Amino acid sequence: MGVLAPEWQKSDDRSATTGRPLRVDSVLVTAMVCAIMIGMTLLPDVFPSLPSQWRMIGIAGLVSCIGLSELRRRNDQKQVQTLTATCTVDSLTGLDNERGLYRELHRQLSYLRREGAPISVLMMEVDRFDAITERWGQQAANAILRDVSQVALAYLRELDLLTRFRGQQMVAILPATKLSDAESVAERIRKAVEETVIAQEKLMLDVTVSIGVAAAVTLDTETSLLARAKAALQNAHRMGPNHTCSQSMNIELEDVPLTCERTLVKS
Repeated sequence: MGVLAPEWQKSDDRSATTGRPLRVDSVLVTAMVCAIMIGMTLLPDVFPSLPSQWRMIGIAGLVSCIGLSELRRRNDQKQVQTLTATCTVDSLTGLDNERGLYRELHRQLSYLRREGAPISVLMMEVDRFDAITERWGQQAANAILRDVSQVALAYLRELDLLTRFRGQQMVAILPATKLSDAESVAERIRKAVEETVIAQEKLMLDVTVSIGVAAAVTLDTETSLLARAKAALQNAHRMGPNHTCSQSMNIELEDVPLTCERTLVKS
């Protein structure tokens, strides 16, 4: 039985989405400097009797202003790229967030339509999470989310993507994986979480997860695939905590067949 050490780092679910705004006074100063440099450049033409050194000073100043402007533009581009990358990361777990999830699903579904490669998703949720939060506090709940995500990552491949979806829910995208194989992965994760004890100060918390599994079809969108995974997760909840449930779709039928079991993989 594995024991995960506690990680007490105060954090929240907000991703860094704002940068330092450009101050008006800096714009005015830049404009004034440029105006002065232009004036110094043209000054010898207006007043020919002035020394020619003024023109050289003016030209040097303009070149400096242009260089500083280009440097600032590149810095702004780097900040935008950094903020864009940060916006796809959940600050609590370090996983991709919902935005990253939809971006990767879009990419994988496009690949499915082109190449026909199977894609499956797992939607998992910590059982009785609200009760845990109410009894042990938000810090314990946050530690559980972080530790459960680490347990799940240990059973995923490098090409798989585990994301934090909403609240206590996580979604794993499994490219090149058919439904039966995704069920096996889900069961391994469920059993691993069940066997893991999470240390919370002097307490040892036993945690379980419920998992819904769905395989993509050609006509799926990101929304429809996640909706079927969520429906499978809801059916797993109806069976009680610590269950997996899979849902496949035949696009020629209105009914959506379900397969729900406590253990889909034999020990």
